[in-house]
Amino acid sequence: MTRWPDIPDGTILSLRRRANNGKRQQWVIASGVNDLIVRHSRLKGGSWHDSGAGDHCKDLADALRRIPGLRVLQRGFISEYTVDSASWEPAVLVSRLQIPAGESAENPDDWPAEMADEWADSDDALAEWAPQLPWVPRWATVNGIRVSGIDVGRYVQPVLADENQERLVPIRVIARSGSHSESCGTGVSWAGGNTLSLLAPGLGYSHPWGDSTESDDCADQFLDLPDRPAQLGRRLAEWVIDTHCEVAAALALEPLDVDGTLDDEERRAWKKALAEVPLSLDVQTDADVLKPLRENLTLLSDLYRRTRDSLAWPGRDEGRVLAQSLGDGPVNGAVSRLASGDWGP
Repeated sequence: MTRWPDIPDGTILSLRRRANNGKRQQWVIASGVNDLIVRHSRLKGGSWHDSGAGDHCKDLADALRRIPGLRVLQRGFISEYTVDSASWEPAVLVSRLQIPAGESAENPDDWPAEMADEWADSDDALAEWAPQLPWVPRWATVNGIRVSGIDVGRYVQPVLADENQERLVPIRVIARSGSHSESCGTGVSWAGGNTLSLLAPGLGYSHPWGDSTESDDCADQFLDLPDRPAQLGRRLAEWVIDTHCEVAAALALEPLDVDGTLDDEERRAWKKALAEVPLSLDVQTDADVLKPLRENLTLLSDLYRRTRDSLAWPGRDEGRVLAQSLGDGPVNGAVSRLASGDWGP
């Protein structure tokens, strides 16, 4: 078989693509003087033919936008990308790729067996560790990590799937909730929660982790994530409520003792209890999103409002009851009562 052309030093992105009819193409993107240069080669008659001087693009996003061959993952092709992670993380590149509407899954019968077997085994592995996801297989990799497609409703989204860690690789994690409990001093007997990640611009992926994967109340979900801070804050508030982590949210986001009524010993006790609470919510977003998140949680959730007020005025009856519940620690039953708000009159 004719070997691929060498990838030159300084390459920012390359793509080697082969078709099930044996045709092969290669793209290489490297830095020019003030822009990027895209060079395209095709295998014809047993030798490689270069496109010449190449196309000039201002950045990687511009190259993908202007050159469909770089961004579209069609059935009947194997696409192997490499990208300089200092320029773009692999998950960012995958988020910019496209799968044509209406195309079915890759069919191993369309390929020679010696090429199809490995990819078909990879498809089976994805379906085994995430059978709940509506896979639409595409045969592609970025930096050696598998890329496939998932039907998210209105379209099929390319995703980066780490088969070794059995997870989808997002652009970033936006929020992660968690809780843990113990049984009779034997150590942690239950730990789980939910993670909300950004898979592609405007597309979020919510999924349970740990023991929550066994719960009927937790399921994988794809959801729209608006760009505007106010709308994103409301969407995150809805996610917090949908995943039943309002108490954890209030404990993480709201201030303690707004009127300064606690003495030093009481404040130390509260801070110790809050540091050791078996509920958590980590929100990784900007301050202009946190503000509408808190406002919408206050508007939409009685439980969030109640927890917020108990923190704000810890000397009131409700605050003292919350403090007692926090002091129960990560004991089975006590954690679920704390999370559900069953800690006061």
